[in-house]
Parts: sequence; C-alpha cells; structure tokens
Amino acid sequence: MKKTLVWVLAVLVACSMVAVAGDSSDTAGNVPKLIRLSKYEVKMGKIGEFANLNQQVRQALNNGDASYHYVAATPIAGTGGLVDIVSFYDNYGQIETAMKSFAQSTGALMKNAEFNRGASDSIQGSHGIIAKFRPDLSYNPQKLDLANATSWELSFVRLKPGYSRDFEDLEKQAIELHQKGNIDEHWVVYQVQYGAQTPSFIYLTALKSLADLDVDRKAAHEAVFTEAVRRQFIRVFKDAGDFEQSTILTVRPDLSRPPQALLAANPSFWTVTEEASAVAAKTKKKSAVQPAAMKESDSKR
Repeated sequence: MKKTLVWVLAVLVACSMVAVAGDSSDTAGNVPKLIRLSKYEVKMGKIGEFANLNQQVRQALNNGDASYHYVAATPIAGTGGLVDIVSFYDNYGQIETAMKSFAQSTGALMKNAEFNRGASDSIQGSHGIIAKFRPDLSYNPQKLDLANATSWELSFVRLKPGYSRDFEDLEKQAIELHQKGNIDEHWVVYQVQYGAQTPSFIYLTALKSLADLDVDRKAAHEAVFTEAVRRQFIRVFKDAGDFEQSTILTVRPDLSRPPQALLAANPSFWTVTEEASAVAAKTKKKSAVQPAAMKESDSKR
C-alpha cells in the first residue's frame, strides 16, 4: 500500500522491502472521493451472532431498496474480533442521503428488542471516521480495482501536529521516484477529516490475491531510493511520524451490501446466497442479496 512509508519503516528496522483535496480527473475518476470507515469490535466467540445481525440489517435495507451500501472486511493480521465496514461516496450530500435511507429502512428493526439484545451481547464497541481522497499523495490510483479485490492492504498513519507539509513533500518526492523508476505499484491515500486525531492518513491498496504480495520489487526500489534519499526519508519520518499500523483485510461479500458498480463488475464474487434470518423473515428459505443492489439507480450512487 503506501510503499513509501513501508520502505522508510523497513529501513528503520534494518529489513528488506519485499514484495485513492479530491478531484475528478481522468486518472482518478474511479476512486471514491470520500470513505466512511466504521470499525466494530466483536466480543470473543460472537462473530456468528454479529453475522446474523448484519444479515438482518441487509435484509431490511434490501426490503426498503435503500441507497445505503458498504463493503465489509476482516483482518488476517493484528487484533482479532474486528470487522471493518467501508462505504464509498463522492460528496457529503451522498453520505446524508445514505444515512436517511438507512434510518427509514431499518427503523423497525432498530426498535426490535431481540435485535438490540443481540447487538448488546455481541458488539463490544465501534468507531467511525470519514476521510477524503488525496490524489496528490496517491500513486497510480487508476489501478484501484475494488470490484475484483479479494483483500486489501490498509495502513493508518498519524503525524505529530505541525508536520503535515513536511510529510506531504516527502510523499510527493517518493511518487516522483516511483515514476522515475517505473515501479509497478499502486496505492490511494485518504486524509482523515473527522473521527480521529489529525493529521492522519489512510493508505489503501486493493489486492486481487494475497499472491500479489509475493512480488519482489527490492531491486527496483534500490535503483531510485539511494542511500542519501533513504537517510532523508528516515530523518523526516522520524521527526513527523507519531503512529503507524498496517494490516491485511479479507473482503467479505457475505457481510457486505456492495454498490451497483462493484456488483455489476464482478457478480460471481459479490452475490451471496444465504438463509433468511429468524427476525427478518417468518420462515427460513434461501434468498440472494443481489436483487436489491441491482435495483440501485445511477441517481443513488
């Protein structure tokens, strides 16, 4: 993902490196301008109950033909029991419309005593943030392919106050070096606007397979990141960096309600057949989550 930071951090620990201010430019037109990321902490042994609650919410959204869509992912490294729910938008007006649609479609469910008991029993807590796409800090953002990604590399970087400009200059220099070396990588950067200490940034790389991580680009990096450049990067990040955490997330279609663009591009991956939940339906039968998402109109996206 943010290969620049990975490189700097790798040098700091003496390891080798192995291996989306938004605009609507042609090269970044496929990248959502805003993301809303909600992290749910599920109690130990309660992931099944959480999945059932999630299913009930999706069924309510489907029944209401709600313009509220999201992608769920779970980590394969780091703290267990976490579920990330990510929604993609082009402006804040879309967030408002989606939230209203959510409330209208799930109002009855949210008043259901059994549903609320299940939520209390299975969810420890949650935290949400909104972040804005920084195309100037992203590298090859046009290669972001969310529809065909089975995993994500995700990093959260927090800076010390007053160091945003130094960090941004460093990242832009790294992008220039990547371009000079024609290094075949991509990452998109989102700057946190609300919900976390600022300045903070989210780095995202979409992976079609975990095997994408097996590509060794060490030689390509060493060709452009000279010893003098590496020392400069180490010095700036040592001064500016406050916190950095990286993880790999597995995309979970079974917990997602994807937007039309993703579903239409890869229906075999995103369409999930599941049992109707006890609260959302009187009888258990097979039902697919695809139809409601397929009915989403362009005006709702």
